[in-house]
Amino acid sequence: MIKFKVNRLIITSQGNIVYDEPFHDGVNIIRGENGSGKSTIANALFYSIGGEFTDWLPEALQCDFTIVEVEINDSILTFKREISDKTMRPMQIFHGSIDKALKSNFDGWKVYGYRRSENKKSFSEYLFNFLKIPEVKTERGETVTLNQIYRLIYLDQLSSITALLNNEDFDSPLIRTTLGSLLFGTYENELYDNQIKYRKKKKILDEIDSEYRFLKKVLDATDTPTTIKGLNLLLNENKKALKELDERIIKIDNSEKVTMSKLSTDLNKIAKSLTNEKKKLKLSNDEIYSLELNIIDSEEFIKELNNRLESSEESLIMREYFSELPISYCPSCLEELKPVDENHCKLCKEPLLDKQGKERIERMKIELKTQISESERLLLIKRSRLENLLSQKQNLNSKVNRIEKEYSNLVDSTKSKTQRVKEGLLVDKGFVLSIIADLEDKLINVEKYNFLGDRLKSLSGEVTLLKTKIDQLEDELKTREQEARRSVQEFALELLHKEGGYEKFFETSSYVKLDFVKNSYYLNNRNHFSASSMVYLKNAIRFAIFFASLKHDYFRYPRFIICDNMEDKGMNPERSHIFQRNIVELSKTYDNKEYQIIFTTSMIDSSLNINEYTVGEEYNPNNKSLNFRS
Repeated sequence: MIKFKVNRLIITSQGNIVYDEPFHDGVNIIRGENGSGKSTIANALFYSIGGEFTDWLPEALQCDFTIVEVEINDSILTFKREISDKTMRPMQIFHGSIDKALKSNFDGWKVYGYRRSENKKSFSEYLFNFLKIPEVKTERGETVTLNQIYRLIYLDQLSSITALLNNEDFDSPLIRTTLGSLLFGTYENELYDNQIKYRKKKKILDEIDSEYRFLKKVLDATDTPTTIKGLNLLLNENKKALKELDERIIKIDNSEKVTMSKLSTDLNKIAKSLTNEKKKLKLSNDEIYSLELNIIDSEEFIKELNNRLESSEESLIMREYFSELPISYCPSCLEELKPVDENHCKLCKEPLLDKQGKERIERMKIELKTQISESERLLLIKRSRLENLLSQKQNLNSKVNRIEKEYSNLVDSTKSKTQRVKEGLLVDKGFVLSIIADLEDKLINVEKYNFLGDRLKSLSGEVTLLKTKIDQLEDELKTREQEARRSVQEFALELLHKEGGYEKFFETSSYVKLDFVKNSYYLNNRNHFSASSMVYLKNAIRFAIFFASLKHDYFRYPRFIICDNMEDKGMNPERSHIFQRNIVELSKTYDNKEYQIIFTTSMIDSSLNINEYTVGEEYNPNNKSLNFRS
């Protein structure tokens, strides 16, 4: 529950006080004839607590400052703002009553800007701490400010009567929707934070999963065991064989001193040739292995491009299908639609821009087809290269075998039996060493594969848990939102059904809809009535939100409302009196210390024209709210 209350408002001009009135708990009525300055006080109240306002009347622009004492939950604060036709004016804040603030020249005052500076919070951010309202940023980086909140708290005369929220030049459907959720208590930072975490972790999970599946294909293509235990077993067997070969070689060296004469020039030449050809064979094997992996990657890439091309074609088909749907009657009033020019919308008559969308899809298809064609061409080149390499490898194998045989025949003619045994062991040792090196390379890939697998399991669990929390919070908030909107509807209908019969449609109405995206509202799907009835309907809905906040503690609406359009658009006096009485009667069902209602009227109901409800004098053109006479 959030409570916000104005205790006292002072307006100064050239250092002199021209308005000074206390406000009380519950209902506060500022009354007086038209042109006596009621709206000036309402605008000053809105501005003094942090609203954005520049459309001052000339009398107001003669003033210097607004000074207001407010009670926010259990804290007493005093705000001071310069009256100006410039936007985004800062606010001075004093912790304490207005009397203490006026006695203090500078001590205790702090200045906060309309916007956050590099080293200091804005006054919106600062006051949110007292209001216990979380700081909210949309995914587009938009922020909810005090001025945004006051758009649902202040009913002014300048905003459109069809607008749910007060007018603002630069807002978006997203910020309006976020504002509604925030004040209705259906926005929770925990849900927002979890949604951000979920998207980040899901992205990482998808990236790891893609790498994991690719590595799995590589291991399968090379017949590599996917367990570290299996690879270590093979590695240990070959290391054991290597150790045995080393022991046999050392035994031969120790048992017989082998002396070898220099090989002939031909033998050296053959040995050098054999070494060179084996190097070529090793390079060929490495290139083949790398090319095979590259081909697998290219095939996956082409497959993904084809999937995207298929999706683009499906998108284009659907766009063409829906664009050809005939519309002959208006879906709202069911009247037959008049003919329009070609390439114009039958409903709104605006030029159709769908061609640009089709062109974008066609361009994307062409780009995808080009990529596919180029990728397939490169894949053919790679496959051709692989065939050549495999052919070269076969030739190299044959050549190595031939040279080895030639080398062996020549060595056999120059070495002793013991020497030939040792050299055979050395050849075996070289073979085992190559196996060990290959297994160690594979072990690195398998360890990475297993690490990615473990990471996938861990991340999958985290993502699943986050999704569960998000679903639970969304369900809870959805239930809360339904309850909140149902309460707003009940209060609005109660006020409309007691309207007095001036608008017959109000008596039979049964459904109220609030649309923050479109900044509008509807009664039984209708939002067009006479101007005075639209004012009555808008006021009923805005007060219904206020009363719903009194009923439900989870609302963040501050239980505070200012209404300056009670008799706007030619409102009948008796009709205005009915609304005034209904508001006061409805407010009596709640503790008046828990809320504050402030409204202006030029035709106060006589039963309410008492000190319990009124603020200040009853103003007229000769006795205006701003007193410049003294």
